[in-house]
Amino acid sequence: MRITRISRLRGFGIFRDFTWPSDLPDFRTYNLIYGWNGSGKTLLSNLLRRLEPNPPVTEGTATVRIGDRDISAQDFDQTAVSIRVFNRKFIAANVFKIGGAKSIYLLGKDNIERQKAVKVLKDFQDLTQTSLDAQQDKYEVARKALDDFCIGEAKLIKGDLRAPDTDFYSNYNKSDFAAKADELSEEPDVEQHKLDDAARSDLDARKSQSAKEKVDEIEYRFPDLLSLFTEVDALLARTVVSSTLDTLTYDPELAQWVRQGLSLHRTRDSGDCLFCTNAITKKRFCDIEEHFNEEYESFVKDIEDMLATIRTLSNAAGEFSPPSKADVYGYISFQYDSALTACSDERQRVVAALNLLQKKLEAKKNALFKTQSLAAQTPDIDNTVLDDANSWLHKHNKDCDDFQSRVTKARERLEAGYVVDALAEYTNFVNAKAAANTVLEKTRQTIRETNVKIALIERGIISPHQAADELNRDLRQYLGHGELSLQVEETGYRIMRNGQVADDDLSEGERTAIALLYFLKSLKDKDFDLSSGIV
Repeated sequence: MRITRISRLRGFGIFRDFTWPSDLPDFRTYNLIYGWNGSGKTLLSNLLRRLEPNPPVTEGTATVRIGDRDISAQDFDQTAVSIRVFNRKFIAANVFKIGGAKSIYLLGKDNIERQKAVKVLKDFQDLTQTSLDAQQDKYEVARKALDDFCIGEAKLIKGDLRAPDTDFYSNYNKSDFAAKADELSEEPDVEQHKLDDAARSDLDARKSQSAKEKVDEIEYRFPDLLSLFTEVDALLARTVVSSTLDTLTYDPELAQWVRQGLSLHRTRDSGDCLFCTNAITKKRFCDIEEHFNEEYESFVKDIEDMLATIRTLSNAAGEFSPPSKADVYGYISFQYDSALTACSDERQRVVAALNLLQKKLEAKKNALFKTQSLAAQTPDIDNTVLDDANSWLHKHNKDCDDFQSRVTKARERLEAGYVVDALAEYTNFVNAKAAANTVLEKTRQTIRETNVKIALIERGIISPHQAADELNRDLRQYLGHGELSLQVEETGYRIMRNGQVADDDLSEGERTAIALLYFLKSLKDKDFDLSSGIV
């Protein structure tokens, strides 16, 4: 496909109303348009350049015949014409100096557009880096705030829980606190670790205690007073049936004295009174024996046996000596002491009841011939107070076995209590740090992605290495000297003048020469067929 003629130009630059003359031949294979400066040559080249494609014509109207069809300039973008135009606009679009003092140039419109895109991305990168620096500062503030908080809480826990027997709490640090806080934050019922004043005081006592010795649990049991009262009441109601001597019946002291004397006379086998040495008549001796008969002696023995039992029980109650509260761990001493008080109160009631029974029986011994009554209600003694005291002693002994484990658990519970109290504030610091880090990482990701984009675009810039030697050779031929040369630098060319960096800008002629040589090279591009294309 070829351009045949420029059919019409109206309001297009200096062309007020141009129509292709009927006597003007159509374009041929090679065409030369010449004229005075300002006669419209540049306008025509710019018009044809719009077919490459380029921005559409917006000034006036223009119609170009391509083949046998007239195409309006407004429809150039829909016209498939393979064309290359070299003019000032080509030079401006294809020879570009990268900013700075290096005098590095890019050749080619696409390369230049890519380089401009790279510059936009790098400018954006600079802004992003500035934002990153500010975000880094914010992150450091949040990180340090969290760090300082953890240090302070760890110091508090270390001060309260460290001890010679534990390396962990003696070396407790911010990492230990943070690890515990993270662990507890995962628990569904973290509130269970909160400690009230009483629980904290109890745990403080536990973790501060020194190891104690085991103690014997209480084996003593209160006597069965109901049975005792029943038996004693029966003895009091019992009497002796015998031939009695009134002088002995109504004089208990005398009766006791005579009874003892009777026993001596039986063992000595003497008929004389051992007191006055006078003879005792047989009748008198028989009367006295009838008074103190076997039933009498059996009754006395029953009373003595009961008194012995009561004295034994009284002695046992009097000797009741359980471990003192000083013998048990301090955290249970209050409860144990309360149990001891209850035991003491019950023991005193037992002793009082036994004393009453003993007193009643002592009196009965002197009145065996009279019916008596106990006339007292049986005290209801609570044996469970001994069980309660034993439960605390059992706990003490068990804690002696589990001493180190108990102390360790107390410290762990106190640690958890401290951490739970600080957990809400810790979470706020963690969230603040995480939020700052999220913004920071997002910006870092943006920088990484931008770097990737820059790298991809720069890789897309056509490597100039292969063409450099050809361009330098052609440049020497075109200029007629070798003062000016191109040296590959980054993705473009550094302009050298007599082997030195040319810091000054290229002259118009030098720029045109380089652009023309590049234009001629571009005619060999794979996307342009020189055999059928228009130049």
